[in-house]
Amino acid sequence: MFPGKSTEVEEDKKEQDLESEWESRRSKFYNVGYKDGLEEGKSATLQQGFDEGYRQSTAAGYSEGLKKGKQATLDACTQLLKKG
Repeated sequence: MFPGKSTEVEEDKKEQDLESEWESRRSKFYNVGYKDGLEEGKSATLQQGFDEGYRQSTAAGYSEGLKKGKQATLDACTQLLKKG
């Protein structure tokens, strides 16, 4: 074989190997970055949804508690008046 030809073939092979390695790593890190970003987004959205739901449920629970407390007071007064 000619010395120049084998060097050219070897260089082409090295270039193909490097290109293949680059594509493999790029794909791997792209996927890892995408997954990390997705998890970050889920965490942020989940926390925001929890905070909003907590505020709403606290207000609703407080309001409902007041209603039940008033009703219980009226029932107790009614019972006392019936006995007395």
